Amino acid sequence: MRQLLCEDCGNRYKLAPGEGLALPADPETLEPAEYQRIVWGTAKLPRPEQRVMHINGVPTPMDPGEYTCDLCCASIKPGDRCCAQSVWLEGDERAPAWEHEFMEAAP
Repeated sequence: MRQLLCEDCGNRYKLAPGEGLALPADPETLEPAEYQRIVWGTAKLPRPEQRVMHINGVPTPMDPGEYTCDLCCASIKPGDRCCAQSVWLEGDERAPAWEHEFMEAAP
């Protein structure tokens, strides 16, 4: 899973930059551990191909010139501080980097 979040949502969920264990494995339910990578930065100008959502296989255009927070649907405009979250399960390959396509990482 990967999400682009507005600054408010990133702060609300206290997402600190870095990579590591998000949730330990649960031996009772046999759920595997979850790992995450958090990157903070500023939003880039969206490319047109990033502003199309597919609903039941049908391409649906989204507002150009901004991103949408994957949690609260707030607008994320170019230059806004935002947060990228990647999550993967234990045993799966580490999530590939994608953040640079949407934002400039904070130093």
